[in-house]
Amino acid sequence: MDICKDLNDCQIEAVRHIDGPCLVIAGAGSGKTRVLTTRIAYLIQEGISDYHILGITFTNKAAKEMRSRLDNLVPNNRAFIGTFHALGVKIIRENHDLLGLDNNFSIIDSDDVVSIIKKILKELGLDPKVYAPSYIRNRISFIKNKMLSEGEISKYFNTPP
Repeated sequence: MDICKDLNDCQIEAVRHIDGPCLVIAGAGSGKTRVLTTRIAYLIQEGISDYHILGITFTNKAAKEMRSRLDNLVPNNRAFIGTFHALGVKIIRENHDLLGLDNNFSIIDSDDVVSIIKKILKELGLDPKVYAPSYIRNRISFIKNKMLSEGEISKYFNTPP
């Protein structure tokens, strides 16, 4: 079966490029997803282990579409198709023990953080209108991003914790 039969010459060139990365730049609706999924199928067809293939995209919707198309071309393949975030979670899950994490850890988003802060404020008997949860979240984020030690925090914040 010729997996390239419905592609134009430029698309075929991208699909059949094996040695090193291949940059595909094209407008919406031009067939980028088809080229990428066909390229992955071609690599597998050429003997590259599907286990060593990584397909990254930006949205869950795009990842689902790529996965579906690849599965139609190469059923039961083990290529990773997902978002940057999904890849990060996969790497963390596979290495949870090295990171000192439980294997069933949870990842929380910004809204979850605010909800947790509100719950803590309530438990401490503090008014969230006085101690704005989003402000506290931003302070925590700053401290983490700057990797401040407990002693360094007072250099940046002179208000009570």
